[in-house]
Amino acid sequence: MYNDFVIIGPQSDPAGVAGDNATLAMINIASAGDAGNAIFVSRSDSSGTHALEQRLWTSCGITGYTNSSWYWSANSGMAATIRVANEKGGYTISDRGTCLKLQSTMNDTLRLVILCENDSTLLNPYGIILLNSTRYPNIQSDLATDFLLFMISNEGQALIANYTVNGQQLFFLVYGHPEDIGLPSENSTVTYLNNLLKQRGYGVNHKTQCRSSSIEG
Repeated sequence: MYNDFVIIGPQSDPAGVAGDNATLAMINIASAGDAGNAIFVSRSDSSGTHALEQRLWTSCGITGYTNSSWYWSANSGMAATIRVANEKGGYTISDRGTCLKLQSTMNDTLRLVILCENDSTLLNPYGIILLNSTRYPNIQSDLATDFLLFMISNEGQALIANYTVNGQQLFFLVYGHPEDIGLPSENSTVTYLNNLLKQRGYGVNHKTQCRSSSIEG
């Protein structure tokens, strides 16, 4: 499954980041920041979101941003960082779920809106990795396998696909077709797991619910 990140900022969008090109959005934020027209608030907490932000700056060829006057470090979690950006009328990168949750709880006091989304660089895939029980004999491998099988069963996939925040679907299914979002094929693994599902009485007639058609590569 996967969800995604979004770039949020003031509705007036002084940096002109609206669209589906995250790299261009970051370039525009830096340019507007240098001109004194925008600020960016970073989590600066070594989280996955922070790592994504750093990759985006690198892909833009922008260096030295941490020493820029327009760059603010919140040193906080996602919700706190959004609140700082909201207070300062700045931009930040958020996972979609936290953004939607704050929209539902802060209502009109949250003045930031989603401006840049649906870029493949903003995708956030999730996976389950089973450890080798021979190498790690003290793990409960049977329970781990049961959990994995439940997550890819019809019931588990339905729970994922039907989970919403603020009325919007948050997670999207890619089991059996990771190529849809640019991930390597896992055909042999999927065949093995589907056979295991059948042996244990799970259904495997998965319904595809993927946003790939709206994601630009």
